[in-house]
Amino acid sequence: MEGALAPSTHWVYNATMDMKQKRELREQGLKFCNDCNVVKSLDDFYRNKQANNYHSICKSCFGAKTKKWADANPESRKKTYRKHHLKKRYGMSEGQHEAMLAEQGNACKACGSTDPKGRGVWHVDHDHSCCPGRDTCGKCVRGILCNDCNTALGLVEDDPGRLRKLIEYLEATQ
Repeated sequence: MEGALAPSTHWVYNATMDMKQKRELREQGLKFCNDCNVVKSLDDFYRNKQANNYHSICKSCFGAKTKKWADANPESRKKTYRKHHLKKRYGMSEGQHEAMLAEQGNACKACGSTDPKGRGVWHVDHDHSCCPGRDTCGKCVRGILCNDCNTALGLVEDDPGRLRKLIEYLEATQ
């Protein structure tokens, strides 16, 4: 085919690509990275599920750009990560998290402390019998805890019997 782009490993294409050339690449399972100007396999690009397509820059370039931005914007990076973390893991927005904490008096639901302790981040507690992994369905969220209470519940595996035995042990040894 005249003007067809050969499926090679990675090769540089410096001229502006027209739609026909991009379509030909796609048919060969290849794509042009708009950042490094290299034609690569579709496996080297993240999927853009909303557009049912692929991102315009390859994974390597995307990672480099993301790292550069994160290094230059550490506070924004923390906020962005927290927002993504709450949505992915607990199915809640930052606003829902803040509302739940406010409903608890801006304190740990277990001990009442107003200090989140640890790294200074409040933890979302969920019923592990409903969702045994780290991600939840969002319906089994029990409350917001400080680092210490969240760690304690994790160590006793949410077992009230173990907690009662620990209380009995502490009371008996004082």
